[in-house]
Amino acid sequence: MAYDASKDVQLNEWAMFGEDAETNLFASVMQYNGGEKKFQVGPRTYINKKGEVKFQKVGRLTKEEVEWLASIMGEVADFM
Repeated sequence: MAYDASKDVQLNEWAMFGEDAETNLFASVMQYNGGEKKFQVGPRTYINKKGEVKFQKVGRLTKEEVEWLASIMGEVADFM
């Protein structure tokens, strides 16, 4: 079965905005085709040298980002 974007639903989203307002991290609860709810970390957004907003994979997290994720996990678990 091929992936169908119309069946992929974002149920809730949390965002961490960086102090410089140029780098942000998102976390969300997603559900595909009415299936199990799943927690997703990412994408990360940033502003490039041209001033455009770009997306990238999360990759490695800073201590501040890990602490933010830890602080929202209770709310995420309750939502799921």
